[in-house]
Amino acid sequence: YDCMSPCHLCLTAFCCPCVVYGRNVTRMQNPTDPDDFPINLPCLFYYFLGCFGLQCCLGAFSRVQHRSQMGVEGDPLEDFCAHFCCTTCALTQE
Repeated sequence: YDCMSPCHLCLTAFCCPCVVYGRNVTRMQNPTDPDDFPINLPCLFYYFLGCFGLQCCLGAFSRVQHRSQMGVEGDPLEDFCAHFCCTTCALTQE
């Protein structure tokens, strides 16, 4: 599947989704920032919400923001379903 490549990113998203989420948010906010520290505030917030099973809500919210920044059409419900059903694929696609 295309959502499974690159393989190293997919494995990181599977094992440490909060790290990939944090990197995605940081890169969307400042794409020219060379600092790629894996643990940041969005990462910790995603981890915290994951303790309560709510990380898919945050992931879907960010995905909607990414879509609007990139000019990609989509539906917030689809974004929620992507993060709820397959967080690994959703984070890898972003």
